[in-house]
Amino acid sequence: MERNTQIISFGLIVLLTVSGVLIGINLNNSDDNSQDNDLPDPTLPFFSLKFEDFYYISENITFELIINTSINVTINTLNIYISDYYSNRIEEVKFDFNQLNISNNQNIPLSFSPIIENENPLILSSTLYPYTVSSYKLNYNTSSNFEKLISSSYQIKINEYPSINRALNFNWTKTNGDLNLNQNHNQLSILSNSNTTFEIYTILNATGCTYISLGSSSNVSELQFSINDTIISPINDRLEIGIFKGINVFKILSIQNQTQEYEFNFNMTTRKIVLFSVIADNNWETTNGQNDTIYFSPATYLKQSNYHFLSTFNLSIIYVKTIKISTPTNTNLFEYYNQTIFEVGSVLNLEKNKWHTSTGSTYKNSGFDLLLIFTNKTMSNLGVVYGNQSGPFNVALHSQGSLNGGNFRLPPNFSDNLFQHEISHIFGAPDRFTSTSSPSVMTKSLPEDIVQDILFGRYWLNLNNWLEVDIQTMYKIINSFRNF
Repeated sequence: MERNTQIISFGLIVLLTVSGVLIGINLNNSDDNSQDNDLPDPTLPFFSLKFEDFYYISENITFELIINTSINVTINTLNIYISDYYSNRIEEVKFDFNQLNISNNQNIPLSFSPIIENENPLILSSTLYPYTVSSYKLNYNTSSNFEKLISSSYQIKINEYPSINRALNFNWTKTNGDLNLNQNHNQLSILSNSNTTFEIYTILNATGCTYISLGSSSNVSELQFSINDTIISPINDRLEIGIFKGINVFKILSIQNQTQEYEFNFNMTTRKIVLFSVIADNNWETTNGQNDTIYFSPATYLKQSNYHFLSTFNLSIIYVKTIKISTPTNTNLFEYYNQTIFEVGSVLNLEKNKWHTSTGSTYKNSGFDLLLIFTNKTMSNLGVVYGNQSGPFNVALHSQGSLNGGNFRLPPNFSDNLFQHEISHIFGAPDRFTSTSSPSVMTKSLPEDIVQDILFGRYWLNLNNWLEVDIQTMYKIINSFRNF
C-alpha cells in the first residue's frame, strides 16, 4: 500500500491551501506566541514537519524536520505532544539536537518508537482511532533565542499489516487423465475430456499464518480435493483449506466422467500480526521454596514462547512493561484475577482504574492487547484463562505451584511451556488429554497416565507443538483479535 506524506507548519509558518496550492507563510519571531500579519520576511527561517500518511502497527513513527533558511540557525530541542483520542492523555516525545548549526535548507530525518515510555507508556497501536499531534515546540537560536509552542491537529493513523498473497507460479503437474492445463500466476484452467478421471497436484511451501483457499468459476462440489492425502470438502464455490506450514502436497481429483472446464483462483494469504503485552509480576524471580532454583524474569520466558507463535502464526507478542503487584491474599486464582485487573488499571490510569478484559479492548487499555499475570505462590492451579460465550478474555494467569496438582511446583525450565499453554487459551485452544488426543502443549495427563506420559515425552509441560485442529481455531481468533 502506498503511503503519502503530509506537512505541518511549525513555529514561523502557516500552511494554507488556495485552489489546491500549498502556501507557506513565515511569521515574525517574537518572545510570545503572537502572530504578525505582515508579509513574509525572506530573511527569517522557515520550519515545517512532514509525516507519513499512516504507519503500520509496531513500526517507528518516522518524519522530517524541514528547515529553509538563508541565515545561520542553531537548533536546540524539539518537543512533540501526542494525545490519545479515547482517554485524552497527552504524552511528550523529546529530541535534543545538541545545538545543531544550520546555514542552508535541510531535511532532518527523525523517528520515535510507537511505545512512548514515560511514567505510564502510551502505545500507538490502535487502528480504530487516530492519535493527534496536539502541539509541538521548537527551541532555536538566530541572533537571539526563540521558543515556539504551536497548536496542531495532525492525526497519526496506525494500520494493521496488509495480507499478502503468496500463491504465485505454482508448478501444477498432472499424474493421469486426458487434460489440458493452463496456468497464469495463481489462476489455473483445467479442461477434462469425457470418460476420464484426472489428478493434478502442486507442492505448497507454507509458512506461519498462511491461510490457503481456492475459488472457482464452476461448481467445485463436482471435484474432490486433498492435502497431504486428507480429503477436504468444498463449500459452495470456495474451498477453505485452512492454515498450514511447511511443505504440503495439494491435489485436485476429478470424480465426474464428463467433459468439464474448471477455472480456479488459488490464494495463500499471510500477514504479520502484532500484539502488545503488559506483565503484572508478583515476585516470579524469587527462589523456589523446594530447591532454591532461581527463575528468570517473566519477560525472558515470554520471549522464548513467543518464538513458537511467530514461527507458526506470524504473531509477534511484544513485551512493553512490567508492573509490580501485591501478593495474593488467598490461593484462589479467580480472586487474584479480580484483584490484579484493578491494580494494573490504577497504575496505567485506565478508565474506571480497571483493565478491560474483553478482546478488542486495545484502545481502552492504553494500547496494550494482553495482560499476563505471574506469581511465585502456590495457587489453585498452575495457570488459567477466563472467558465467556463471546470468546476468551485477554488475560492469562500463571503461578509457580498448583494445589490442584498435589502441591506440584513448576520446574523453571518448563516456564516457557506454561506461558505458551496459557496464552494459547486466550486464542481459543482448549485443554486436551493424552488419553484422547495426540501429545501437544495443550494436552494434560490424567492421574493414571502421568508417569507413562513423562517417561515417553508426552507430558504437556515438555512440549511446544500444537495440534492441527487447535492451529485452525487459534488462527481465526488471532487474525480478528482486535475486532473480536
